[in-house]
Amino acid sequence: QRAVILVGVLAISALSGLSMATSLTILYCFSSEPLHLKAALIAWLTVVGYLGTLWYFQRRQAVLPAANLYALAATFSTIVPCMITGGISASPYLTLVLIVPIFMALIAGRAYGFSWAVVTIFCVGLLLIAESSGTQFPQVLPDTWQAYFKFVTWLTTLGLLVLGILVYEKNFEELNERIAVERS
Repeated sequence: QRAVILVGVLAISALSGLSMATSLTILYCFSSEPLHLKAALIAWLTVVGYLGTLWYFQRRQAVLPAANLYALAATFSTIVPCMITGGISASPYLTLVLIVPIFMALIAGRAYGFSWAVVTIFCVGLLLIAESSGTQFPQVLPDTWQAYFKFVTWLTTLGLLVLGILVYEKNFEELNERIAVERS
């Protein structure tokens, strides 16, 4: 049942990453800025991470290792883009930080959710400390693209959270129905 959540999260994450990667590649083609190329490469790398995790899961059918691979790819796809989009306080990617611990709790259990929450908080904390000590993070996104990236990020976050909750609730209902049938 947790595998359904994992596959859904990977599919949505890969589609969202593909949208971001394509947009950043187009931006680089028009600007030829080295930072835009780095941003596009990071986005493509995260798409490869999500698709690689999906491939690994299909081959091994092991939820826990695949969930940890997903968490690693999702943490990378959240923290690194924050470093090239103005830092943690200005980045449109910040909302995606919520995804990792919540989905690790749904997919792998509370202990893994808590562990990945600690990892996520640590990474965000390091970026906040760097910002407060005067580190200037580059902004690779043009001002005209900020709203688009914020919208896609919020939409992805909302879609993933709603998907996770709906699948979790459906699985919970099915479990209760099976228990009721067994009792009767």
